[in-house]
Order: sequence, then structure tokens, then C-alpha cells
Amino acid sequence: MAINGGKGFIELCRFYCNKECNKRCRRLHLCREFALTGKCPFGQKCRREHDFHTPHNDEVLALTGFSDQRDVSIREFLLKYRTRCTIPTVCNNYKEGKRCEYGARCSFLHVCPNVLENKCGSTRCSFGHDITLEAQNVTVLQKFGFDCSQSSLEILKELQRMHEELQTRLTIKQAEKGSLVNDLAQDFEEQIDINRRYQSYNRSLQHKVKTAEERERMRQLKLRDLTDCRICCEEREEWFAIDPCGHALCTECITYLLECPFCRSPVEKTLRLF
Repeated sequence: MAINGGKGFIELCRFYCNKECNKRCRRLHLCREFALTGKCPFGQKCRREHDFHTPHNDEVLALTGFSDQRDVSIREFLLKYRTRCTIPTVCNNYKEGKRCEYGARCSFLHVCPNVLENKCGSTRCSFGHDITLEAQNVTVLQKFGFDCSQSSLEILKELQRMHEELQTRLTIKQAEKGSLVNDLAQDFEEQIDINRRYQSYNRSLQHKVKTAEERERMRQLKLRDLTDCRICCEEREEWFAIDPCGHALCTECITYLLECPFCRSPVEKTLRLF
């Protein structure tokens, strides 16, 4: 996905932010709060990276065309093009109507889950719609780089816009993936068809070769029938025909015959065949 003057799309790795990630990942491995705000409350005790230019991150920046950008520019891009990792979400316990066990220390919003996607139209909604009413929500928004000096409505509209843009990008990405899968499936079917036609041609060719070999073998047998004596079954060069029946035998077999061995006709004389 090309955004921001043709540069590649860069984002934080949500697996790294939450737990661990494969080192071959093509996303930035950074502390989320540091990446979005430039500071982290845990400081040096934080278990996540606070450097945009680790070997892994340098490789990702080079692949996406951001290797010549300053940290501030990368941070501005991350704030402008939010992903699932950089958009605050609603607490699951709060969403299910349960009491959040973390309370003010919760890292998720305590607000109506539908209002973030601009889908809540109920006047009797039991969830809160004022996103800055609770101090805990303000803390979460600040961790995600939001300017909490704005009004609650302005922040809510910004969140709704982010969710809408994210959904649009995910839809486009899914469509591209679906198109790629369809292309691969079509190529696979074409390859199967090519293989099937090749196998059919190969079988036909083998049959033709086998038929030609069979014909040659029969021809050789016929030639042997013509050149082999029918009495001694030896291949001879000189042949004599019996008169008057016309049956042919080799020189050695016809010498002492008084009658034809095939039709029992008397041998009056023999004629040499050329």
C-alpha cells in the first residue's frame, strides 16, 4: 500500500507491543507509547525498544523507504495513519458490562463500543458516550498521542474517522488478497490443465511409438516367414519351387523329396527361384 508520496506503509508491530514477535517481522519493534508520544513512563525499565534505529527497525525502514527520515517524521506518519495497534480500543470487561478489575490503571477505553464506529443511535444506551468524562480515558488517550485539550466531541469525531479509515484500508487489503488468491487459483487450474494435456499427449505418443514398434515387429516376422524355410526353419538364400504345385523349399530340404510335403503332389522337377 503506497501512502505519503509513494513511500511504503509503515506501522508498529502489535504482537511486539503486546507480547513477543518473530524477529523477521516487517513492522517496527518499538514501545507504543514512546513511538507515539516520544516518552514512556517506565523509562529505562521498559521492556520494549525506545530506539527507531535498531538493526531490525533499520531494515524495516529501508524496505519501506523511510531510512532517510527523522524520528519526528516517522512519528508524525504513525500518528496520521493509525492501525489497530495505534488506535485505542474499548475494555472487554467494560464492553460486557462487567466491572474492570484494573480500574484507573486499565489501558483500554471505558466508553460505548459502538460510538467509536458511529453506530450507536440509542438514547437509552447504558454505556458512557463522553470520552473525556473519566480521568482513566484521558490517560489512555494521552498514551496514544491524542491532544486532550480538545473537546470530547472533537476527540470522538477523530476516533470515528480513524476507525473508518482503518476499516477502508482493511477492506482494500482484503480485496487485494482475495484478488491475489483468485489469480493463484486460476494459475493453478491452468497448470493442472496443461499437465493433463501433456499427460494425454504423452500417452498418445507412447501409443504411437508402441504401435509403430508393433508394426515393425510384424513386418520383421513376415520377412522371416518369407526368408525362412518352412521345413527346417532356417534362413536360406537359395530357393527352389516344386513343379507342378509351386511350393518353395530350400536347397537342402528339396534335394531328396519325391513328393511335396505340403500337398503331397509328386515332384516332377524343381525350378530355382531368383
